Amino acid sequence: MSDKPVVTVVCKVCDTRLDETAFDQPHETHCPICHSPVLVPAAGQAVTKAPQFKSDPNLEGYAVLPLDGPDAERRAKKAQDVILVVCPICRARLHSAPKKEAYHIKCHDCHELVRVPSRAEHREKQKREAIPDKFDAIEPVPVGEVARSDRFYSAWYLQAQSEIRREPDPTPPANLYFSGTFTFPWERDIAPKWVFLSLGTTFFALLVVLLVSLLGGAGGPTGLVMGFFALPLIWIGIWTASYAASVCMAVITDTANGNQKVVNWADQNWRDWIMTMAYVQYLIAVAALAGYVTARLLDLAAVPDRWPAFLVAIVAFPYVLLSALETGGGLNFISPNVTLSLVRKPLPWLGYYVVSGVVTASIAGAIWGLARVSPLLAGGLGGMLLAAWMLIEARLTGRLAWAISRE
Repeated sequence: MSDKPVVTVVCKVCDTRLDETAFDQPHETHCPICHSPVLVPAAGQAVTKAPQFKSDPNLEGYAVLPLDGPDAERRAKKAQDVILVVCPICRARLHSAPKKEAYHIKCHDCHELVRVPSRAEHREKQKREAIPDKFDAIEPVPVGEVARSDRFYSAWYLQAQSEIRREPDPTPPANLYFSGTFTFPWERDIAPKWVFLSLGTTFFALLVVLLVSLLGGAGGPTGLVMGFFALPLIWIGIWTASYAASVCMAVITDTANGNQKVVNWADQNWRDWIMTMAYVQYLIAVAALAGYVTARLLDLAAVPDRWPAFLVAIVAFPYVLLSALETGGGLNFISPNVTLSLVRKPLPWLGYYVVSGVVTASIAGAIWGLARVSPLLAGGLGGMLLAAWMLIEARLTGRLAWAISRE
């Protein structure tokens, strides 16, 4: 043990108390909390005290105080007269003596002001949290001997508990492409979707008709009117396309799983609709790329017709869509299982293209006939027909996916 005196100094920044050895000359040390320089006076310039309770060097400056002796009662009273407060910022535990009035101390770690309650508040808290010394005795009440008997279960109950319950497989449609397909948009669960989709397509078509009618007299006020309607046309088009993509993808997915009713609708969030629309546009671009390659090959073969390229793009889109769904909805648009189904199950593919082509031609002919009568009539009724066409095509595509996935 060193015979040098010990001087207690206080850090001026964080108020940390330090016990430092005093030498013949003043020297500096650093606070272990905030690392600020602290001046330690010389041995002859300060009141010194000898280190206490450090007889064992393995205790690192701490020792167990005796419970009896002249100072034991004073130490116990002093220990009880210390309040533990917690810094609300860094959760540091601080100890401070209570006073008559509440006051604030500075946290040693973050220097935040921490409130120390008054002596009256501290004593009131001690009374509330005090543990009673005596408890009311509870007299045991005899309950007697409990009769025990083995429990028996009936064979029906054990068999019912051992059965593995599973959802029954969906009932397959009586006819692949005709059972509940052409009335699908007007079913009870689908009709609200068709109404909202019809509103979007109708407003979009009417705005297009209005802008086309104004296009002939573009100039002066007419140009301003066209600019006024351009922004709503863009927003309605984006909303309608994103909503249609979300609804149609939900119809395709549930129908492909063999469900007659669509229950797994997408979240009612326009951000999810936008992402679904972007994904469908990506698949359309892939199918259009196949048509573009076909057009380039026709140019090399000196074939003037362009309708085969357009037909290839239309035929390729269902294959690209089903391949993307079968592979998990990523950027991969080629699925081995869907590709093999073209050879193993050509009849569902052929029936799909025939029925889909007839429906598309019928809807297009109806809209063209309405346009011959009145463009506004075509825009009003054509929007509803277009919404029904999208739902029917989604149903047909889901039925195709269900047919080619069956063993």
